[in-house]
Amino acid sequence: MEKKVYQLNQDHKGISIAAPVILLVLIVVTYRIFYRQLPNIFGGQSGDYLFISVIAALFGSAFILWLSDPLLKKMLPSGHELTVDPGTKVLTYAVQDSVRQVIEDKDDWQVTKWFFRMGRFVKSGRERQIPNGWYCMALSLKAEAEEITLFCYVPPRKQRRLVKLFTWNEISMFDTLDEKRNPGLPVMRPPTLAPSIPSRLLVGDKGHVWLGERKRREDGLEMSPKDFQDLVTYLEGSTG
Repeated sequence: MEKKVYQLNQDHKGISIAAPVILLVLIVVTYRIFYRQLPNIFGGQSGDYLFISVIAALFGSAFILWLSDPLLKKMLPSGHELTVDPGTKVLTYAVQDSVRQVIEDKDDWQVTKWFFRMGRFVKSGRERQIPNGWYCMALSLKAEAEEITLFCYVPPRKQRRLVKLFTWNEISMFDTLDEKRNPGLPVMRPPTLAPSIPSRLLVGDKGHVWLGERKRREDGLEMSPKDFQDLVTYLEGSTG
């Protein structure tokens, strides 16, 4: 594996603001194109193609925006980067070229991997954009006093592939339910706050995993599914 630089948190707030604006502009432009050109192609008056022009503009604009998503993320980067140098076995996390963390493999990296299924539990932030049934795949990398938590969201088919390739810890967000107060229901919280993790889970058999999940919620860094798999493959080879 050569030295790589991974872009993190690509679906940041800037993208969330820019995407609807770009979509609106695309709808207006494509509508005007269809409205003016369809009569020239098929004959008739422009008014005859009003409904078709609106539908074509909506679907066409959404498709164009979907195709341009990778380009948009390159044009509007979050500034968060993870550099992996296999030659020196050093991971460097930087924000706007300012180094925040340097994780060096002096002895052995401690890697903890886990996943959970996105369901109808209380979600917060970016998780509210992820469909139910998808999975959050995460890992915690520790070396001496340094620690970094990385994750990605994947559909079921991608999750099954990752589970076959590597060993994971599975957790369930339904284990965080407050059974005493609301049997079978999660504790209601403001949508900007993630549900808390009960202390019984933090000291249980998978306590180290739940501690990693708590850190992921606090300052975890999102990767693309492809980059995440590349990183896990490299770490498995380094720690195996």
